[in-house]
Amino acid sequence: MMQFDSRKGALYQQLADYLVFGVLKGQLSAGDKLPSARELAMEVGLNPNTVIQAFQELERRGISETQRGKGTFVRQDIDTKQLRHERVARVTQDYLGEIKALGLELEDGLRALKESKKHDC
Repeated sequence: MMQFDSRKGALYQQLADYLVFGVLKGQLSAGDKLPSARELAMEVGLNPNTVIQAFQELERRGISETQRGKGTFVRQDIDTKQLRHERVARVTQDYLGEIKALGLELEDGLRALKESKKHDC
């Protein structure tokens, strides 16, 4: 189940990011139909209006398209390489922001990443 954190921004944005991550992980593919707003709202424990906002955000970003009377679908022409690049760029900026907020230098952040990789293998 998805965990929401009010410190990480608007709930609809977190849900949109979660759905994008599903595309990147191959859980959602080009042409797949997304659940209805009501179904997804019940599944993730959000208000259907919040889910509708997330769907609008996905459409604004060119990830989904709504077909009147049929539902919302992952676009057929979705560029997963571009999506992956955008996600990595955002995660990197978030990480660097955390490092800076902690009063650390970039080298400290790089060292932490290298140490983390050693323990992950």
